[in-house]
Formats: sequence, structure tokens, C-alpha cells
Amino acid sequence: MRGKPSSKDAGKAPTALDRLRSLGCVLLGALMLMTTAFAAGRPSVFFDTDGYYLMGENVAQAIKRIPAAFAGDHDALHTPVSDDDQIDVAIMGARSPIYGFFLFAVDKLSNLWGVAAAQALICAWTVYLLWKSAAPGAARWTYLALMAGLTAGSTLPFFSTFIMPDVFAGVAAVGFVLMTVFADRLSWLEKAGVFAVLAFAYVVHTSHMLTAIAAIVPAVIVLLWLKAPRRQVLVGVMLCVAAMGGAVLSSKLYFDAFKTRTGTVMHRPPFLMARVLADGPGRAYLHKVCKGPDNPYVLCRAIDAPLSRSDDILWEESPAIGAFNALKSSPLQLRMEAEESKFVKAAILDDPWGQLTASTENWIDQMVRISAHDPLRDPRQFLANEYWKTTRLVDLIPNPRECKPLGPGCKPPFDIRFIKHWNELVIVLSFLFAAWRFSRPDVLGDLKDRKAPWARPSTPLVAAGVILMGIVFLNAGVCGVLSGAFSRYQARIVWLIPAMAGLIACRLGLALPAELYGRLKAWRTPSHA
Repeated sequence: MRGKPSSKDAGKAPTALDRLRSLGCVLLGALMLMTTAFAAGRPSVFFDTDGYYLMGENVAQAIKRIPAAFAGDHDALHTPVSDDDQIDVAIMGARSPIYGFFLFAVDKLSNLWGVAAAQALICAWTVYLLWKSAAPGAARWTYLALMAGLTAGSTLPFFSTFIMPDVFAGVAAVGFVLMTVFADRLSWLEKAGVFAVLAFAYVVHTSHMLTAIAAIVPAVIVLLWLKAPRRQVLVGVMLCVAAMGGAVLSSKLYFDAFKTRTGTVMHRPPFLMARVLADGPGRAYLHKVCKGPDNPYVLCRAIDAPLSRSDDILWEESPAIGAFNALKSSPLQLRMEAEESKFVKAAILDDPWGQLTASTENWIDQMVRISAHDPLRDPRQFLANEYWKTTRLVDLIPNPRECKPLGPGCKPPFDIRFIKHWNELVIVLSFLFAAWRFSRPDVLGDLKDRKAPWARPSTPLVAAGVILMGIVFLNAGVCGVLSGAFSRYQARIVWLIPAMAGLIACRLGLALPAELYGRLKAWRTPSHA
């Protein structure tokens, strides 16, 4: 039972009706992904959503100055906008102004539902392109079945309507595969769309780009071993790198413009410093060097704190627990950030084996940490908190009155523990199915054809599966090693595993035993006796 392009569809240019049907499929797919938000009554937000919105608002206000600058008012580019003083320059360099502007603009045009719908639509469209390319000739209902399966059994619907850039980790992986494996099956307009989505996915969070960079060499090795067209591989990789370049350039333009307006450079929190401290080698090194009156680091002020959890190190305001926020002084925080590189290098060189061991453990820990509890937070957590209820989150969350203590409540109607175990079960079964299906004689026969394996039906799909699985693995390394093991980082991308299993079923079939397949075929065929 092996899927093949139908003769009716092969070689035909899509008609207007075909495009309309494709659009309808994508819209239905997006609606499926939004069902969890419909059930919860609203899209979900996170603590960082407020920071992204503030960055987007700042970008929008800066853009409004551009016409005046072109009209000859050069001071328009050098005068801070109204909310520059609300941006904490010590930490906001870690927030993407591009995602912030996307959030701000779409929210102003509609509301938070519009942002969730836009994200769900991007996800549904990229999955549609992957389905269309990986399973050419498959009936359209199989795409809808794939999206229904992802909605019911994966983390994708929760992150599609989570107002954070997390869902674009998986979108970036799909875009990478489309550009390198299936570029010859995309129209030039589809390639342009994928390029734009890739650039956006890379700019909204650094980890997405770092994971893609880590995937380039292994992916090229896999593709060349399977004898993919070298020009296609080269062009695909170059387009992905160009998307990364566009992402870096767009962020740099904003940060340079911010410096021009305010005279201040925007910085990032010392994430790596917090990581080596929490891992252990950083704490040991700190106790070695912070002796006597001539302490070499601002961090020495926190030598009596536990420094065992990165979140506490960065964000806890009590000096007895935290280090960065506990300084409560922007100049001291900026000094700590300036010392980060020196401290991290010295700590690693002081105990390289200890850091390697801790990083490996973090990688493994991140691989198995899968939970959608962050997209399923009760909005009351923000609306009742003394600080967060003063932020923009109060205005962003739809129907906040329902979340007041005397209201009916607004906690999402999902059992987080059940969802976690269900997603884990689907991931394991999907991985086992993919491994089993790729081990069947038809697929192995295609791979053993060393003269022209790429021309065989299953080979490009095998390449896509291996690359997507590899990106899931590398995502755990990038996030676990550099930031720490947090469930959100892996939960945002593991939906690629059941998606891959669904694509295999669409393209190659289930490889049912001949006897069982014959019985099913006989059962489906009406008797005319």
C-alpha cells in the first residue's frame, strides 16, 4: 500500500478552483489549530508578552517619525519616542522588536484573537506546503486528517495561539526542509513566501537561528549521501542563510536606530553567566576568585546567594537569592553584562569537564521535558499580581472581567497532566511508526539504489524525516545547554514528530500485511453478487 501521485493531478498546473480549494484547506487547518483557544475562551499570554508588546509599540512610534525625517526634520530621528523611557535597556535587547511589532500591529488592527489567527494561519500554511511537497498527489482530505491529528494529539494548537514567538521554532524547521529538500516542488511564489516566513522565524528568537545553523552541516551530509541535486541543496542552504542575514540586519537596524534616538545601547541579560552558575562550575569559580577586598566581578556581591537556579539568578530581587535583578541598579547590571563573557570563559576553563557534563545533562533533560503548561496558564496569574496587573497584559487579555475573583473564572478547561502524558504517548508512537515504516522493504529498496536514490519515491521523505528529527534533537541542545531545561522550549517543537508520522502515512501508506490489506479492501468494496 504505497501512495503515488494520481495521474489526474500529475503534471497539471493548478487552476483557480484548485487554488481556492487549497486556500479552504489551509483556513480549515488554521481553525482546527485555534480550537484549543476557543475552548479556553481566549488566546494565552506569558510574562514576556508584555515586553514584546512594549518593543512593538516603540517600533511603531519610531516609524511614525520617518515621514518627518524625509521632510527635512532631522531631529525626528534623534528625539526619543514617548515610551523609550519605559524600556529597560539592561534586559530588552533579548526581546525581538520584529515580533513585538507584529504583535502590536495585528493587535491594533483586530485584537489578540487576530494575532492568534495569524500565527495559526502561518502554521497551517507551512504544514500544507510540507504535506503537498512530501505527499504529491495525495487527496486533500489527508491534509485535513493530518491537521486534525496534530490538533488532537500534539502541542501545536496550544503554541499556535500562545502569544509568544515559540511556535516559530517548528515553523522554521519546516521552512528549512522545504528550502533544502522540496524546493523543486514549490512555485517561485511559494518559495518567496517560505523565505519571508523563515526570515521572520529566525528574527523572532535567536534560538531558532542557532538551531538552524547547527542543522546545516548534518542536513547537507544527509542530502548529499542520498544524492539530492547538489545545486538544489546549495541554493536551499544559501536561501536559508540569506534569511538569517535578513533577520540579523532587521534587528540591527532597530537597535542602531534606538541608539541614535536615545544615545543608549540596548543589552541582553547575562543568560550564559546564569547558566554556568546554575550548572556548578560557575559557582565553584566564583568562590575561588571572590576573595578579599579586590573582587574582580560585580557578581561577587551575590557570593552568599544559592545561585543554583538560573531564573533566581536573573530575576529574583532579593540579594539573599538572586544576583542580576537583586542589584536594583542599571549601571551595575550593565557592568555585570559587560563582565559576562570574561566570567563564562574563565569558569569553563577552570572546570571544562564539569561544564561538559552539566551541559550534556541539560541537553538530555531538555529532550524529555515536554509540557504545554505555559500556554495553559490561568490568566488570573497576571491580572491578580501586584506588578503584572499594571502592565499591558491587562488590556491585551480578551474578556478579563471573567477572570476577576467574583467572576465565573477563566482557567483553560484542560487537565495539564493528562495533556502532557497524552502528547508524550503520541510522540513515542509516532516515532516508533516512522522508524518501523522506514525499515520496510519498499523504503530500504529505494535507499539501496545507489545509482539514483533521490529519484525513488520514498527517499526525499526519508531525508525530510531525518532532518526534522535532527532539528528536534538540536533544539534541545541549543536551549538546554545555553538557557536551561524548560518544558516550553521542547514542547514548542515536538509536534514535528507526529507531523512526520502523518506525512509518512500520507505518502507511503501504512504498509499493512497483504492479508489484512486484502480484507480491508474487500470490506470497502461493495458486493454486486
